[in-house]
Amino acid sequence: MRSSNCIIYPEGIQLIQSLGIEEKVKRLQRQYALPSYGSLMQDDLPTIVRALNQRGVFNGAPQEYLDQLNRAFQSSPFWSVDGQPEKLELEDFLLFLGEYPHILFGNEFWTRPNLSRFIGTVSAFMISAPRSRPGYTWLSQRNGQTVEIEVTGTDHGDLYISEKDRTPYTTLDPFGNPTYFRPERDKDHVGGLYSCHSIESHFLALVLKYMEQLGSPLTKVIAGEFISWGESLGSGGGPWGESFGSQGLDPELLFTCFDECRIPEFHGTDRGFYSVPTDGDSSYKMFVDGQDLVFSFDRKSIRARFIPEDAPQLVRGLIYQSAKGQGRTNPKELYEALRYRVH
Repeated sequence: MRSSNCIIYPEGIQLIQSLGIEEKVKRLQRQYALPSYGSLMQDDLPTIVRALNQRGVFNGAPQEYLDQLNRAFQSSPFWSVDGQPEKLELEDFLLFLGEYPHILFGNEFWTRPNLSRFIGTVSAFMISAPRSRPGYTWLSQRNGQTVEIEVTGTDHGDLYISEKDRTPYTTLDPFGNPTYFRPERDKDHVGGLYSCHSIESHFLALVLKYMEQLGSPLTKVIAGEFISWGESLGSGGGPWGESFGSQGLDPELLFTCFDECRIPEFHGTDRGFYSVPTDGDSSYKMFVDGQDLVFSFDRKSIRARFIPEDAPQLVRGLIYQSAKGQGRTNPKELYEALRYRVH
């Protein structure tokens, strides 16, 4: 199974920006004015195509392109992502029918060069609806792989950190043409932490411990920069009472035994002292793997990985998540922890 979202590459973002359609698409998305389809059955696609034809969407479409679509429907070809075949789902055809660019450009877009790339990229951008309350995101470069990390909160106010592969692999669409995007695959979700609520201060302490172990302890100046940035965000407050007031957590308790206990090696034998509770009844143990910070249930597989450059971004992400009311922790608790731990 795949998500309905797409991963758009930098060239695709440049194309979207050059067309000047971002604000219009966002407005249409907010108004729920864009076509939306669920899972398709084999008989659904011809019905959709007939309806689009009756609306005149295909007026001016090159016959060669229409024949290409028909052949693809009959033969079920594959995508090619980084040289590997990826199954073509029925829903993928919606990216190439022209319905979405027709909303913006009428039938003029049929005269564009590289038609499948243009139609697919515009459709991918319009279909990939943004989150109503996006979290704090950044791109982490790891051995040729680009990973997007987002720190946010669930609808229940639980801390959620996702890691998604956004590497712009060489991609051919189902017609064999180079394209600027790919459907979001299960394998693109390379890691993440599904934690419980009200632990942002605890997770912040763990990140600071990691920074200290790397030899980059928190200084008064850096702490002040984090706090000033957080205060500039304001304090939105979520729908949970905890986010409006302090939970009375003593910062000293957050760092109990931190000076005596190192973060153990993932491939070592020392028991893990540090952990993060999940949204269930278990916990992620925290380790280091070389210079990286990693989390694991059983020391057999890694559930999330962060490189040293991610550490200050994690701090900002926790502050942002709290300040925007996406979790249940008041950001003032994070500021108190930062002030306490300065070196």
